[in-house]
Amino acid sequence: MRFFGGQTLGFFSSQLLGGEAGLKRFPNVVVIAQLVHHAMGLSMVVPMNLALGDDRAYHEFVFLLQGAAFIALATQGYGFTLDVKTRGGLRTMKLISAFTVLVLLYSRGVRYVVVAAQLLRAIDGPLWYVGANAVGLMGLLNLAMTGDAAAKFVKFARLSHNDAGVVELHRQLSGSLSPHSPRTGGGNWKKEH
Repeated sequence: MRFFGGQTLGFFSSQLLGGEAGLKRFPNVVVIAQLVHHAMGLSMVVPMNLALGDDRAYHEFVFLLQGAAFIALATQGYGFTLDVKTRGGLRTMKLISAFTVLVLLYSRGVRYVVVAAQLLRAIDGPLWYVGANAVGLMGLLNLAMTGDAAAKFVKFARLSHNDAGVVELHRQLSGSLSPHSPRTGGGNWKKEH
């Protein structure tokens, strides 16, 4: 809880007191995504640990979310190391982008819906409303993450290593949900129109 409060205060103080630099460092979309993420986490973890701490579906649910996050971050980090100007580097980028989309579609899409429904059926009363809120918020975040990964895959899938602008595209898309991304309004990069 202390981390959440400190991080939230850091976002807002940076935006309010940091002027233009603070807004570029933490654009509104990043702050909103973090608030949704943490609200979902807090509203899910404590009640679910108390009510369904030994439930197999709950453990699978957490593993799906954490496993998908690990794979997405690991493949994004690996993507930063690739030289997409070469045939091999671009091919590898296409493969890891496709792999990331497939993992996210399964773990934060199809399987997420199935396991979330199992969990909601297992609880009742006021806890059901808290759980439904958490599932809904996380579903929105899952859509954003999966859509972002799919957009990255589609853009790289169309490229050849001889295409002009492949390096600029890689720079823009590799951190597309980072605070410095043109998609979030941050950084010094040009926005795509």
